[in-house]
Amino acid sequence: MTNNINTFWDTHVHIFSHRWINDDVYFGRHHLPAWAWPVLHAVRSAVKGCEHVIPDDVQGIIECALDVFKLDDDARRILEMIELFYMSPADQLSRLRAAWRANGIAGGYILIPAIGDYRRATRDICLLTNQDDNILVFAPWQVCDEPGVYGVKFYPALEGLRVLPEVVGCGRPIIAHCSPGGIRKGQRSEAVERRDNAPGWVLDALDIDPRARIILAHGGNERAFLRACNPKLD
Repeated sequence: MTNNINTFWDTHVHIFSHRWINDDVYFGRHHLPAWAWPVLHAVRSAVKGCEHVIPDDVQGIIECALDVFKLDDDARRILEMIELFYMSPADQLSRLRAAWRANGIAGGYILIPAIGDYRRATRDICLLTNQDDNILVFAPWQVCDEPGVYGVKFYPALEGLRVLPEVVGCGRPIIAHCSPGGIRKGQRSEAVERRDNAPGWVLDALDIDPRARIILAHGGNERAFLRACNPKLD
């Protein structure tokens, strides 16, 4: 079995935008602290009705919050998450490219989960990256035929394992969430989430198509995969 497993470094980025996902859903699942909600509401009001967000407006609110609150590094990251969420996807991508360059990274994977208006998200991201050979877009299996999509992004705890035949049947490389946590359906418990995200389903995927190419995001090394398939392994 292990001869058919390739180990990859897991390098990927999610780009989330208020254009595709409701902010109550997105930030609610991140359990924002009480002090952050007024900031979120202020930013939301500033960009309401704007198709093209002006980053300076959002930045001004964030800078004001930095002046008012005594914030540690974790809190600053929350403000950055709010700022990014309300930026245009093009501005997010520009910031991402700048961060990659600063760290000597040529490019990477952009992952689009099956939440919100993922069809529009896929089209928008592919239009922004279609001239960049160093960025590969992975999107839900339902839109894998959209121009510019390289592979399939699969969230077992979000989409359920019942769609595995469709995911594998796309014939594209697959990046699958493979750790506790992450995005899951609202009615799913954490225990079910952990069960579905465990990588043992990869064996079922290989039964469907032995040629399937799968990257286990957050999956750890080969030993972690084997332990998930066989809990008795020490």
